[in-house]
Amino acid sequence: MKNILYILTLILSASTIAQENIILLENFKNFRFAHSNQNSVYYFKDVNNHLDKFTGTWKYETATESLEVTFIKLQHEYRSGNYIDVLSGQFKYTQNDITIIDTVILDEEDYGFFIYGSYFDNTNTLDLFYSEPDDERDWQASVVLEYQAPSELGLSPTLTWQIKTTTWVLDSGQWVIPYKVPVNLVLVKE
Repeated sequence: MKNILYILTLILSASTIAQENIILLENFKNFRFAHSNQNSVYYFKDVNNHLDKFTGTWKYETATESLEVTFIKLQHEYRSGNYIDVLSGQFKYTQNDITIIDTVILDEEDYGFFIYGSYFDNTNTLDLFYSEPDDERDWQASVVLEYQAPSELGLSPTLTWQIKTTTWVLDSGQWVIPYKVPVNLVLVKE
């Protein structure tokens, strides 16, 4: 009799555990949690591997400045009771051979959250959270990345980089965006 009660308890317990519902990552932008089942756990999964084309090292370089960004794909990240695949980035920005910002961390477990997210505008355009390490003023910004496939054989893909913010500061009588990294540029895949 004890065995029967034990088996019934196991079966009932297993049936009440929340099931993980897989939603295409590119649908995250339009997903409405208000109309979803409150007991469900969602996994916004990059089933079609759209994040993969953004991964790797990208570089912008002129005679006086350079920006090197490395993106990795983090899978099944726990966020607000659900799971999501995200792109996370580290970067190094230099001017006149002087390092201005360096968020590169050797330990992959501590991969920085200075560039982070997976909000698709379309499958070639991502809108990611952006911050700089010495930014103690809690400014809100995003960086929009637009992937461009190579137009000819032998060329590298490019990313158009555009920082968007609602924060401006008054500097020497002019309103400026308060970031050290250039707001608009084009990165080339290394």
